[in-house]
Amino acid sequence: MDDNKIKINLYLNEQYYPMTINRDEEEDVRAAAKKVNDYLSSAKQYFDNGELGENRLLTMVSFQFALSYIRAEQKGDTTPCIDKIKEWDSLLENKLLADYTDNNLAFLDNKDKEG
Repeated sequence: MDDNKIKINLYLNEQYYPMTINRDEEEDVRAAAKKVNDYLSSAKQYFDNGELGENRLLTMVSFQFALSYIRAEQKGDTTPCIDKIKEWDSLLENKLLADYTDNNLAFLDNKDKEG
């Protein structure tokens, strides 16, 4: 087995499922399983499990996840914008540090003339 792969037993809906996953995905995989179990538990408490049946509960949980996914998708991901701002901040900081290190402080001289 690849050194990056690990075997886990994932607990979903009162059953264990053996899985082989990438080591760096374990936290996300376990968090997803917890979310599924939490949704199922809530649905079982809210609805009479015997009346609805397991298949209908699973369908409702699937729908809840799909709805959450669509809403998150519609909000848009701001990560690319934030990454670009961080890149520009770093470039500006490096430029200012380079100017300071090179004793090229012309931007300070202009400030003194304004005041």
